[in-house]
Amino acid sequence: MLSYFGYGTNRDHDMMAAMIGRNNLSGVKGIIFDYELVIQNLEHISDTVLPTAPVARSSREIMKTALGNSAKLYIIRPKAGAVTRGTIWQITPEEYEMVRDWELLDFGMQEDMKVLAQTETGEKITAQTHGSNNPNLPMAITIEGDDYEDYIVPKEDILETARRVNKEFRERMATLSSQSKQS
Repeated sequence: MLSYFGYGTNRDHDMMAAMIGRNNLSGVKGIIFDYELVIQNLEHISDTVLPTAPVARSSREIMKTALGNSAKLYIIRPKAGAVTRGTIWQITPEEYEMVRDWELLDFGMQEDMKVLAQTETGEKITAQTHGSNNPNLPMAITIEGDDYEDYIVPKEDILETARRVNKEFRERMATLSSQSKQS
């Protein structure tokens, strides 16, 4: 198992369960230091198609197709003295790959990050997460404190999309596995 720091929508059990396809999740409230939580609207999301993209689409195009023109997302970026609140989940490396897929890391929307997290009891843990290392990442709103909405798009819409993306991920992995066995 690995420690995954989920923030924004990913701090919520329902979202994580939909994203990784498992309900019996273990997590504790936690924080990370020196990262601020911001919201990006669709126009702030990169429209560049990266060579690492599994298909020739930009993260903005994917977000617009999935959630429409009002698509927005939580993301962290570096800022000295800032604190981001979330949940430290225990997930498998395969489940983190599902998170990476959902967060469009291979499309360049975010990047893998190792962070020092602290549980609500004060225990310090190295955790895997995602976000931006660009302190000037374009954004619409900065989130302060713990009292923020988990869902900035309609909850049922995002959960249904996460379930569909998880199913597609599992189908892709099964196809790749059977192809490699035939080789």
